This record gives sequence, structure tokens and C-alpha cells, in this order.
Amino acid sequence: MRNHSMMLGWIQDISYGGFKVRVDIPLNFNDFFCTGDDILFETYVDFFKLKGKGNIRWASAEKDGIGIKFKEFDNGNKRFLDDFLKIFS
Repeated sequence: MRNHSMMLGWIQDISYGGFKVRVDIPLNFNDFFCTGDDILFETYVDFFKLKGKGNIRWASAEKDGIGIKFKEFDNGNKRFLDDFLKIFS
């Protein structure tokens, strides 16, 4: 990873392979996100706990977001994601 910044965003379009996260950044997107970079993610919502490591697949200032491909999950998080997606698919 290029830097160790923390950024807040909103998960959208989650699937078994990854998710889109919408971020509101007033600065140049390329200063923060680069395709191919590793990223750590963690949710902070009580009913949806997901933590792990991913890889930036795309970044778009026009879409206010980045696409994250899952690489690995912390303990139990893969199972949680599978159960969550079964309910909402």
C-alpha cells in the first residue's frame, strides 16, 4: 500500500468476488487510489461485520468510487459474507 490513511465510504454492489465502495473525496482521486494497490477494509455497522484485505480493481472519480476484489478475510468473515449474500440474493 502506498499510504496508511483511513477513509470512510459506503459499500455498494457487494458480491462473492468483491464490492464497490462509494467515497466522497474533494481532491484528485489518483492521489488516493491506484489500480492494483492492496487495501484493508472493515465495516462498522452492528448488523454487518466484514473485515479483510482486498485489491483495487478500478477507481473512478466520475462514479465516486472504487472497485475492490476480495483477497482474504479475517476469522469467520468469509462465512458471514456467504450467509449474508444467500439471504439477500
